[in-house]
Amino acid sequence: MQQLQKADIKVEQSIHLITSSPEETIEIGKQFAAYLKPGDIVAFEGELGAGKTCLIKGIAEGLGIEANITSSSFVLMRPFEAGFPVYHFDLYRLSEKEELLDIGYDEFIFSDGISLIEWAEKMGNWIGENYILIKIDYDQEDLFLRHFTITGKGPKYEKTAVELKKSFIQN
Repeated sequence: MQQLQKADIKVEQSIHLITSSPEETIEIGKQFAAYLKPGDIVAFEGELGAGKTCLIKGIAEGLGIEANITSSSFVLMRPFEAGFPVYHFDLYRLSEKEELLDIGYDEFIFSDGISLIEWAEKMGNWIGENYILIKIDYDQEDLFLRHFTITGKGPKYEKTAVELKKSFIQN
């Protein structure tokens, strides 16, 4: 039997949350924002209408951004200011990930700002190995319910889900 090296073992910590309204989703975003700091990358995945933009609205509010956050659809990235840069990427209309090169995506997501990336799965491995992944699913029984799975990817975020779990259990 081949012995596994430490680098071969991946332990992922996740937290699972459920909301029943857009207001609850925004509130989760506000609470989640307290854990974000410049340099963080947050990837959002979920079907159209799952609540990605709604959660990002809450995160923006939690970061002190007063601008109206909308699904940009035709703009790949919109910058905001929260005492540091916050980059809201919406990759819904991205047809080829090479289009990201045109906007210099790497200068944004690997900078000292916070990057919030909707439809992040379209980036493939260009997102890097360290990020927070938030998957959002509809509940099959009740379409008002949303299921959020927050997972820390890579060594930088190994403890993030554990810290979030403690916070959400206490609140």
